[in-house]
Amino acid sequence: MKNLTKILVAIYMAIMMIAVACKKDEPTPTTPIMPTTTPPVVTKSTAKDISKFSFAALSPVVDATIDASTKAITATVPAGTDVTKLVPTITFSDKATISPATGVAQDFSKEVSYTVTAEDGGMVVYKVNMKVTVSVVVNALNDVVISGCYDGKVYAWDAQTGTLKWSFDSGRITNGGVPAYNEGIVYVGSENTYVYAIDSKTGSKKWEFKTGNMVNSAPMYYKGLIYVGSLDSKLYALDAANGSKIWEFVAGAKIETNPTVVNDIVYFGSNDKKLYALDSKTGVKKWEYLTSGDILSSPTFYDNSIYFGGVDKNLYCLDATTGAKKWAFDSGYLFVTSPTIANGIVYIGNKKLYAVDAKTGIKKWEYDVKNYITDDAQVDNNLVYFDGADNKFLAVDVNTGLLKWSFPTDNAVYGSPVVANGIVYVGEAAFKFYALDAVNGTKKWEYKTTASFTNGACVIDKNGKVFYSGDSGMQQ
Repeated sequence: MKNLTKILVAIYMAIMMIAVACKKDEPTPTTPIMPTTTPPVVTKSTAKDISKFSFAALSPVVDATIDASTKAITATVPAGTDVTKLVPTITFSDKATISPATGVAQDFSKEVSYTVTAEDGGMVVYKVNMKVTVSVVVNALNDVVISGCYDGKVYAWDAQTGTLKWSFDSGRITNGGVPAYNEGIVYVGSENTYVYAIDSKTGSKKWEFKTGNMVNSAPMYYKGLIYVGSLDSKLYALDAANGSKIWEFVAGAKIETNPTVVNDIVYFGSNDKKLYALDSKTGVKKWEYLTSGDILSSPTFYDNSIYFGGVDKNLYCLDATTGAKKWAFDSGYLFVTSPTIANGIVYIGNKKLYAVDAKTGIKKWEYDVKNYITDDAQVDNNLVYFDGADNKFLAVDVNTGLLKWSFPTDNAVYGSPVVANGIVYVGEAAFKFYALDAVNGTKKWEYKTTASFTNGACVIDKNGKVFYSGDSGMQQ
């Protein structure tokens, strides 16, 4: 019995040991460990710079100068730019914002402030005070005088020193009158039948327009158009920007006068003995006036009247609106020069220089010359400047006609004078272009070429003001 008990105990212990061993082989369940995650640190941009500020609508595009240290922005724009409503294009830091916004018109006649806020704007507010100084300039021209020469070139000199800045070669005789100027472009005609638009800063060609014959007429700029006559008997209106023809008017004979445009009316004379008035926008004729001789004298507008000389020896005054004759002054000699008007007096020359009352046509005084005056007078400083027709250039008193000074030239004076800022500029047949002191006639400088200067000139001063000789429709 005792042995049986030992056997049962042994069996029980063996079973228990087996059970324990089996239990150890089973995996012990564990509690899962969740990974610990740290959210990424997002660093917001602190950039708040303006890298570019420009006026894309201007031609050429104007890029401003940016001072990164002072946050001052300076822009220089062409003469005539309306600075009260310029639209800037602004490039600024990525993820930043700007106020006022780019592409919105602003009044830059006064300082405009822009605020640039970085992406981290909740912590940092950055304000940019942009001092936009808009200086009006004339495409880097600084007192420049421009004239055409019989050698086929247009010359541009420093008006104070006579230093040549550039020359433009038309390829043939340039006798297209006084150059016209507007917003950095010079317009001139040539006997090679072309009208040219020239960059006033570089002398490079912008565009050209071919007429049917030589161009002896000075171009005139008016409201975006260039008006010019040709020996093909046509007056042309061209787009000043690209030279495309807007309209043409056919006269009865060649046109050698310079057009004048006032109050949307174009006035010009022709060798068909007529003076014409056309609508400047359409070229439709408003009226014509028939004389008894060719018209080589360009018309001048003054006090709602049109003045011009005729080969029939008369100085005419017509009503500018209707073309009705107000008076005619018979000089006894034909006129090829154009009238210049100042303070109610008309100055025009042939064998004499005349001063005629603009309202009545009554002669005030006359000045005799030994030959024939072929170029227009100019009035300034209470003096009348003109070709003395005897290898002399003269200045006489506007009120009395008495000689003030005389400058001897090497040959006949061909180009009409222009006066600007105390200097008289004039060309002559002995291949020279002169700059003279307007008060006493002493020479300041001269420029010599290989051909005659047969045209007048225009001067653009450093403030953007343009001066024209009397032989120009731009001269009023």
